[in-house]
Amino acid sequence: MLSIIGKPATGKSAIAFLISSFISKHIFYSTQAEALDRENLEALRNEIKNSKRRKIVLLLDDFSFAVTGRSKKDRERLKNLMELRHILFEDKRYYIILIGHYVRSLAPVLRSSHIKVLTYLDAAELNLYLNEYMFSQSSLLAYFEYLQEKQHEKLYLVSFGTYEKIMNLTFTNIRQLTQRKRMKTIGPWTLYKMRFGKRKLLNINNNNMKNEVSAK
Repeated sequence: MLSIIGKPATGKSAIAFLISSFISKHIFYSTQAEALDRENLEALRNEIKNSKRRKIVLLLDDFSFAVTGRSKKDRERLKNLMELRHILFEDKRYYIILIGHYVRSLAPVLRSSHIKVLTYLDAAELNLYLNEYMFSQSSLLAYFEYLQEKQHEKLYLVSFGTYEKIMNLTFTNIRQLTQRKRMKTIGPWTLYKMRFGKRKLLNINNNNMKNEVSAK
């Protein structure tokens, strides 16, 4: 599972669709907590099972406070999500991408993603993230410093296990890259088809890429 966390208008959805497109041209998308209800997941499973798609991306957007785990219904939805992560069809594989506004807006189990991406960090949030141990102290401080220096650039702090990297990605045309076509709806889920191929994709300026690697 991959979690993308950051304030509104910091490029969370854009980077989520961009990452998703590397995995599959077809993306199942939802902004509703009801998407994790058992009956809706069953309908989604049937759709996936009967399709020829081998790689499945589930994109849960704006899930801040949507599934906190405090109510019985929330705990049931979290359980359904955890079960979904372990359901394997013989010829299919799931990739789950979750978007939230800040770390404590997500249930603790959703913070334990394999990959985490932070799209923004201000002074008020710095101590919060230092106390959550989602990223190392050195990477958070370096990321905060870069953000102060390069306020008009898109900087991301990416964590994968003990590997962390601060990335400055310059896309040739981010709006074109994230264009998509609505194919169908399955309850609260919407199936999108991305309108571009990987080969058309992007121009990353390697000279603007910053690295910060540290062991937690």
